[in-house]
Amino acid sequence: MAYLPFAPGAHLVRLGLTGGEFDREIFLLALLQGLLLFGAGLWAMAYMYRLVRRRGILGRF
Repeated sequence: MAYLPFAPGAHLVRLGLTGGEFDREIFLLALLQGLLLFGAGLWAMAYMYRLVRRRGILGRF
């Protein structure tokens, strides 16, 4: 059982390892989900970087 954000990718891996038929819709869903998660991670890193620079949070340690 895979966590929900990784379910399409886990399904593709299972299909590949068991010799199942390639499903293009699942691949596109996994690709879109991966790009969205990557973008959310980049946004979170940029937000925290801007917050640290503005407030000087790391300057005290």
